[in-house]
Amino acid sequence: MNFICIANHIEFIKRHNDVITPSMGRINPYHLGFEMFKFIENKYGID
Repeated sequence: MNFICIANHIEFIKRHNDVITPSMGRINPYHLGFEMFKFIENKYGID
């Protein structure tokens, strides 16, 4: 199996968090979609 190296994984996590961070006074569509996905996953599972 090919796995991503730890440095690339950390870089991905940092960029992901930058994108989904909510902004004051504005709707962040990426944050909204991420929260909707988490809600659906929690309610219905991932099966």
